[in-house]
Amino acid sequence: MKIKNETALLTVFCDKTNEKEFLREPFYNTNFNEVWSIDNYALIQITPNVLTKEYPKCELRITELEDPCKKVVSIEAINKALEACPKVDEKIVIQDSEKCEECDGFGEVYWEYTDNSGHTHEHEFDCPVCDGTGESTHQKTKKTGKQIIKENAIINIGNAYFFACNICKLKSAMDFLDITSVELTYNSPKTPNKFVLNDDIQITLMPIIFGDNHHNCDAVVELK
Repeated sequence: MKIKNETALLTVFCDKTNEKEFLREPFYNTNFNEVWSIDNYALIQITPNVLTKEYPKCELRITELEDPCKKVVSIEAINKALEACPKVDEKIVIQDSEKCEECDGFGEVYWEYTDNSGHTHEHEFDCPVCDGTGESTHQKTKKTGKQIIKENAIINIGNAYFFACNICKLKSAMDFLDITSVELTYNSPKTPNKFVLNDDIQITLMPIIFGDNHHNCDAVVELK
């Protein structure tokens, strides 16, 4: 069965600001014969037979998966963990920031001085125009009155820890496809974790890599 409104699903995982232009939009990965949409931490992989559009071709590989397992992650467990995470005020942007032209947005300027002996001295300082911010006009935001999950809250799933914002992407895909549980097939604390939604769709999440003794988190997703 074809996915309805596939663009809405794929764009959840895109990184519009990625320095590599081909990663800013979904693409057909010829190494895997799948359509991929990826940012720095989350990847969705979909077989073309359930999609209706064509995508630009590209080659990309990911880190080899480790620690195979066979666990079930339910939407109820995810919702419970997200509900336990700390919340912050939701804000919307009402005015974008503008780059400082004096320092070209870097926030720093250089001065050069030649002393009486003919020696040249260079030094780096905060830009005097923008005070080192790199912006001539600062971004302005407005509170919506709603509370949202803190993006850098930490959620534990088995052996791995993830930012809550990436677990939200997994939840969004499950809600979009009306899926109540997924299979966790790789669960390493230091390499990508794979969640199988069905025969045609998989999501891979990169965990937060901590020291061996790190066990602090804001919430836990219970596995079956």
